[in-house]
Amino acid sequence: MRALDLSLEEAEKLMCKESGLKALSGGYNDFRDIEEQSAKGNRKAQLALEVFVHEARRWIGSYYLELNGMDALVFTAGIGENRPAFREAVCANLDQLGIVLDAAKNSARKHRRR
Repeated sequence: MRALDLSLEEAEKLMCKESGLKALSGGYNDFRDIEEQSAKGNRKAQLALEVFVHEARRWIGSYYLELNGMDALVFTAGIGENRPAFREAVCANLDQLGIVLDAAKNSARKHRRR
């Protein structure tokens, strides 16, 4: 705040509205837009997706250890429900934890576009 001479409200807006995926992707806030930009070769959007997947996997691993295993891994909400490529990336090489994604079932549901 001092270095940029920001008010508390400005700092809060910067951290809550302008950071995270939006900052990493180069200004895209919607996961669908980030995927689209990534497919077009936008390196910032690709980085945002890689970081998002990495963080999801990190949390899965953390909770797997904390809970001493798991019975199921459930993807919810818009991204989890509508993004087969995201689910596939998150579950890649997790078979040692007993997490095996069924490719046919994963791709059976089509994601919605606006």
